[in-house]
Amino acid sequence: MAELVRQLERRRVEDGELRILSRKVGEKDQPMIAGYGAVFNKRSLPMGWFGDFREEVARHAFDKTLATNPDMRCLFNHDSNYILGRTKAGTLRVSTDDHGLRFENDPPETHVARDLQESIKRGDVSQCSFGFYIIADEWSEDADHNLIRTLTEISLQDGDVSPVVYPAYPDTEVDLRSREAIRGRLEATAAEGLKRIGKVKRDDPDEIRAYFDAKRRKLDLICNS
Repeated sequence: MAELVRQLERRRVEDGELRILSRKVGEKDQPMIAGYGAVFNKRSLPMGWFGDFREEVARHAFDKTLATNPDMRCLFNHDSNYILGRTKAGTLRVSTDDHGLRFENDPPETHVARDLQESIKRGDVSQCSFGFYIIADEWSEDADHNLIRTLTEISLQDGDVSPVVYPAYPDTEVDLRSREAIRGRLEATAAEGLKRIGKVKRDDPDEIRAYFDAKRRKLDLICNS
């Protein structure tokens, strides 16, 4: 089975609850950008290079990394030229609750940060994305025979959370080496399940690839019609 490759990946968060709050600093109320970089146990859209699995983040996937106080950044649109905060500087705070990975950012006094706050208030910018490294995952099959990839351990060291204008579809942010690793893991895990539901007759990598390629072509035809 192929091993995971340590490579920065990014995922969008549809319900990141991005908003502007206030935080008491001394005698003053300072603006704070708050939201969720990830939501627990919520399945993604179908991951598109196969279209046959969905992804979700386990409830305790961040426990180990948060215990090490990882150095993370808050960026606008994942652009390092527009840094909004950093955990090491105390201007970004990251924690988990029952909903997901929550972040609180004290934005700087810059034109970009002020404009972003106004855009968030207006609802023009309402979504989040986060950058991370996958340490461990598990594969399973639900009652409808959909393959589910559960991210069980994630590293946030040198990762980021970002308010974004256009959240990237998950596939566009997966490194090619990571795709090959995932492909190998998926093919190995899928074989037994596909045989059980009669999609393939034997544990043959070529037959499994052909099955997925056919599914992908079907999805492409639907999307382009």
